[in-house]
Order: sequence, then structure tokens, then C-alpha cells
Amino acid sequence: MSSEKPIASKIIKEMAAIAWKARIKGKSLERSSLMMPINKVFDQIRQQQQSLDLETHRVAATTKIFTYLENIHDSKSSKYKINKRETSLKVEEFVNLFFHQILYNIYQDKLARLMVDEKNIKAAYLFYVRNEIPSKEDTEE
Repeated sequence: MSSEKPIASKIIKEMAAIAWKARIKGKSLERSSLMMPINKVFDQIRQQQQSLDLETHRVAATTKIFTYLENIHDSKSSKYKINKRETSLKVEEFVNLFFHQILYNIYQDKLARLMVDEKNIKAAYLFYVRNEIPSKEDTEE
């Protein structure tokens, strides 16, 4: 493994690409819907207590995001059904990138430092995920 420090923007951009391609979002293209996966990860980290380790929070975040996606896409009104195995793997990849690359490598498990940058990380994520959305001109070609 390389000893180079990962660059946050590249990791966040990769997370946004995974989320968009795998439809790891809410039902719409509204801000809150696009931010759902990163919000759930930060919500889970915010609950971190001494009694539970970060690995437990990582798998809990993965499960909560996948369960949310199952609930909104398995309903009768959903436009499409999810491939549960593929979606589960993509959600896990998304969460693993956050925990392994951002939290563990960039922030060296220092939650206080990560939480100081929460708004900037979320703003960057929103920027990158919106850039993944094809424009109407692209879809009409």
C-alpha cells in the first residue's frame, strides 16, 4: 500500500460517483435526497460512544443506508426495484471509503477533527454528486 496521504477531494468525488451510479440517494434530486447517504454516515458517527467501536458504527451505517433504500424502492409507488446484492455491495463500498480513507487515513480516527470539517465535506459531496447528474442536453442526444 502506498504511503502517500489520500486526498480528501478525490475520495469524496469517488463516493459521489458511486452513490450516483448505484442510486444511493432518496427518491428525488432535491438536496436532502442527494445528501442522504453522507448524512446517515455522519449521523452514525455522531452517536459514537465509548461502548461501541467505530467498526460497529461502520456496519451500522451501511445497514441503515441499505435499509432506507430498500424501504423507498420496494414500495408499490417506486419507479424501479433495486438489485439487493449489487446495491448492498455499493453501499458498503461507499461507507468503507468514508471510514477507511477519510476517517482512518486522513483524520487518523480523530472524530473531533472530522466533525469540525463536516459541513465542508458535505458541501463538497453535494457539489460532486450534482456534477454526476447528466444534464438534459446530455440525455437528449
